Amino acid sequence: MWVGIIAFIIAFVLLIALFTNIFLNIEKDYRKLGNFTACKDLELINNNKRAVLLLHEFMGSPRSMEYLANRLFNKGYDCFCPALPGSSETEDGFRQLSRAGFEALESFVLDKYYELQMKYDRVFVIGASLGGTLALRIAQLHNPDAIIASGTSVSLFNGNFRKPIRNIQIALSGLISLFVGEIKTSKITPEAREMSGFYGVSGFLYPDVIHSHKIGYAKTRRGLKRIRCDVLLLHTETDRISDPSRARLVAKKIPKAELRIIALPDDKVSAHHLLISHKQVKSEVADIIIDFLQKFG
Repeated sequence: MWVGIIAFIIAFVLLIALFTNIFLNIEKDYRKLGNFTACKDLELINNNKRAVLLLHEFMGSPRSMEYLANRLFNKGYDCFCPALPGSSETEDGFRQLSRAGFEALESFVLDKYYELQMKYDRVFVIGASLGGTLALRIAQLHNPDAIIASGTSVSLFNGNFRKPIRNIQIALSGLISLFVGEIKTSKITPEAREMSGFYGVSGFLYPDVIHSHKIGYAKTRRGLKRIRCDVLLLHTETDRISDPSRARLVAKKIPKAELRIIALPDDKVSAHHLLISHKQVKSEVADIIIDFLQKFG
């Protein structure tokens, strides 16, 4: 009898770990975090009436948004790219940061959006990868003038299951986080960094943080139909991080969404994921974004 009861309790705990964030040892409120970023914010201000909130990629840096921010600033937009909790350009710096889950990131970007909303006539939000998912969350909870999401998904799973080990790790992230503090992943090569314009950290992941993001992405996916503002989605058919089928899912569920596919035929080194900072297409992408934003005055 006792064996059965213990087995039931263990199974119950494991199920909770799989599908909730109850056991995660990460802070949900960024205000309670200690040292949560090792990067500097990027701000370009000229007292314009229009502002753009730029949200960079996971484990990345505001520097990936620098080219686009300068292009937008020259067109009359004040630009704000805060260093998200968990951002660093060095591994040593990253390891000294407090772990921030999806909820901490969400509360952080919402506060940044509130600040801009109080000061500007128009506020637009642009995000890359995770930053794009956070932009979708802002649009679900509020009504920005428009958002742009590049390389964005609402699921951490690879749509075509080309990376089965990655999918298993994501599926079991809640359980793994109970026993393992870190998972090794492949490092981004110097050539890929230069091509994609990535300045952040790679080579490892924290299972508890990934589990938190998995739950946050699912919440974002369920709320897509609530988005009423105009949305521009940028993706490539050859994205090896966020399968293009995910972008089509997002576009299908949002009433006023437009999906633009960007070609990267000559890139043989990167994952074809970061388009806003990509060496070969950042100028083209900036042109598309500026044309889109200027429709709103």
